[in-house]
Amino acid sequence: EKIALYYGDLNMCEEQSLLTFFQSSPEWERFWFRHARETILLQIIGDIALYVNPYVAARIVERLHQAVVKLQMWEQDHQERGRLHLVSHSLGTIILFDALFASRWENEDMPGYNCIKELRDAICGAGAEPEEGIQVASIHTMGSPIPLFSLLDMYSRQQENQVGQYKNSHEIGPQLQLFLRRLAQSRGGKRLPWWNYAHPGDPLAYPLEELLYQLVDQKRDYLEVHDVVMMPGDFEDLMIESFKQSPAA
Repeated sequence: EKIALYYGDLNMCEEQSLLTFFQSSPEWERFWFRHARETILLQIIGDIALYVNPYVAARIVERLHQAVVKLQMWEQDHQERGRLHLVSHSLGTIILFDALFASRWENEDMPGYNCIKELRDAICGAGAEPEEGIQVASIHTMGSPIPLFSLLDMYSRQQENQVGQYKNSHEIGPQLQLFLRRLAQSRGGKRLPWWNYAHPGDPLAYPLEELLYQLVDQKRDYLEVHDVVMMPGDFEDLMIESFKQSPAA
């Protein structure tokens, strides 16, 4: 049973307001790539910037909370514990893992705290009672920029080695590692399948396999990660062969 979650409409008002300011500038016509600035760049960077804001993030988290309600209803209707397959796309991969594992949500004064607590408690290994909740059976990420955000984890580890412990509020590595260990125990030691899909022409899609093992599972006890590159057709690949590494592609 699919539970689809969409958050893209939550930021439209703020982004449209910002676009109005751009377009009202007498210098706006002199800027290059205006169409890209007004559409894809505004949407991508705008969504990321707004999600950093705790109040906007709380509104998105409320949408995630709808999944908790549906999971609880499913279990009540079926009188059994189900299995959960997590599927996320693009910035949604960041939002999902931030909601499940980032330490910034541990502050009770944080907007959305209660929604996050219920979300984590509903998933086996993620909440206050690790053995309770629905069990994650697989993870699927598509067009994911998670590797770019992993720089936060890498920098935190460097600082820990040099100047002692410092808690990064957006770091997901430690809690993800704990979740994977708990989940493996509940799954009888079976590793969790993680499939990462990417189109070679998607500038936000990156490989995850080696990075995830390095960050959270160096002994490869908990994860079974696969990068899947969705190759274009032979004709399409031949057409762009000579310039696929240039901006023209």
